Amino acid sequence: MKNDPDFETIVKDTPNFKLRRAVERLREGLFDHFGVKLLTSGETNLDQQFETQTENLEKGKPAHLCICGAYGQGKSHTLNYIWQQAIEENYAVSYINLDPREVPFHNLKQVYRSLMENLTFPCEVADSINFAANGNNPLNSNSLSNSNSLANGNRLSNGERLSKNNISPNDKSTLTNSTISGKNVLNGNGSSNFVDIWKKRVKRWLQLPENRGKSVVDMIPDNIPHRFKSILVAMYQQTEAISITRRNLKKHAGFKPREFPWILNNALMGKEIPVPQLKSALKYRKVSFYKDESLVCRGANLYMEAIKGYATMFKNIGYKGWVVLFDEAESIMLTSILNRSKSYAILHQIFCPDKASEGFLPVFAFTHDFFTYLKDEDFERTRIIRKRKPKGMTDATNKGTGNLLEGTQNLSENRKNLPENTKNIFENKDQNGENLHEETKILFFEQNYSKAWQNINIHRLRNLTSKEWHTLIRKLIQIHALAYRWEPDVDAMDKKIFSRLLKQSDAESRMKLKLIVNLLDLEQQQMVISAYT
Repeated sequence: MKNDPDFETIVKDTPNFKLRRAVERLREGLFDHFGVKLLTSGETNLDQQFETQTENLEKGKPAHLCICGAYGQGKSHTLNYIWQQAIEENYAVSYINLDPREVPFHNLKQVYRSLMENLTFPCEVADSINFAANGNNPLNSNSLSNSNSLANGNRLSNGERLSKNNISPNDKSTLTNSTISGKNVLNGNGSSNFVDIWKKRVKRWLQLPENRGKSVVDMIPDNIPHRFKSILVAMYQQTEAISITRRNLKKHAGFKPREFPWILNNALMGKEIPVPQLKSALKYRKVSFYKDESLVCRGANLYMEAIKGYATMFKNIGYKGWVVLFDEAESIMLTSILNRSKSYAILHQIFCPDKASEGFLPVFAFTHDFFTYLKDEDFERTRIIRKRKPKGMTDATNKGTGNLLEGTQNLSENRKNLPENTKNIFENKDQNGENLHEETKILFFEQNYSKAWQNINIHRLRNLTSKEWHTLIRKLIQIHALAYRWEPDVDAMDKKIFSRLLKQSDAESRMKLKLIVNLLDLEQQQMVISAYT
């Protein structure tokens, strides 16, 4: 294409298999990872909004972004686009799909686990830098040489170009071993993983002249919960040496060094690890402070602090922060009112924080229905909390009636025939008919979130213009032609396809893409048949 030489070059250099796979996915009505960059239209405004939020992070301001669009309009496509942008800009990234059953947003423990399982870092660069010679911070990409700098060259450590079309959160097979995913932490295949990166980056940080006398603890933010802080320190430190003869002693029964990496990795990922096993690993990894606080991590606030703390920690070890992508966020409205209240409270901490979280950039994909539902939500709705009255007020009541439940196990008889004091017990009342419990009405929601979120950052997806559709059609014609090795009349096909799209103006964007591919398939098949007749 004359107006887009970069597109033409990328497509011609792409293997035929990858082109066909892209066409097949579009034919099924699915977005394709390879086409995220090549087929994205109207990205200028999105780039500006993403850049604004990253600038807010650099200035120490709160940052977040919401992608809002209808079903099939390209929300997942947009999140994949942001995923690639963040990776190229040296952010750690996690991409997850929220689900009311598997990954409900109100259950931050499950959200944390999913984020860690889908954690991906940018490529490791400049493995060997002479720190003392140049006096620069080895964790800062600006101090790396031009041949190794991700910022200057966007190259993988093996020299492969980090192009805008060869990476995707859901297609990690295209990533080299230099790029790690949290899913590969436990694979033990020698490739770079979270533990390798953590050890390597901490070692570099401690080698800096200004960090002499400091330890790994100084690199971990204070707001990270005690459990995870202890695990991170244990991951860096070596296992204590215990002689073979001492290992047989009862006090060293928990010394199982081969299990320690598995225990620490799984505990960091948020999985349930018995505290005694974790204590043994921390003890023999020489974590001096692990007994100072409880190693149990419960409650949404602790997991939220862990997520925000990791973002700061990733910045400390040389990345720009942590971009967290939540797809299908409108699933929040499918949960019960109690769980919605929890989810809204968590969202409020993100959208309207008391203070900025350094390096933390969450991005949510919502449908328009979510904000409509939020506007119609009854934020004045209340629920009743029953609390048993103090013991002194119930002793006299219970005297002589505590054993009345004996002999009433057979509930088949009519309750009306039961003694009056027994009926009172069933109804939580005393002999005088007064309630044994105090009832308090409280609101389900802490505030009206619809009003509180009036100024959140929203990027609204829009329908493509006629000019953008013509450009997109021509790109797809070229991809299809190279994938199946045929030579269509681009101008004629463009007009034919666009005229059909006008008749399907109300269809979803992905269904329109599916229609384009189907029309190209028919045209290509007709040419093949005519060639043999």
